Amino acid sequence: MTTSWMWQTDQGVNGLRIDIENQLLRWYDVIGCGCGMDDLAIEQSVSSFRQEGPPANLSNPPEDVLDEINTTLNVIV
Repeated sequence: MTTSWMWQTDQGVNGLRIDIENQLLRWYDVIGCGCGMDDLAIEQSVSSFRQEGPPANLSNPPEDVLDEINTTLNVIV
């Protein structure tokens, strides 16, 4: 099961990692190595994501990535 994604934006590369244990979505803005929390832009709860979608201050993931995110969330929650 996929729990992390990266996608190209006009500003660089954004990413998302789902923390299954804490049921949080960790969104990354213009990621570097993705080795730690240095590039973390926002943490979002699963319920917030389902109600509001991705954070407004980040570039939306492509539709295929959003589909994969929702598939993963349907399995883990």
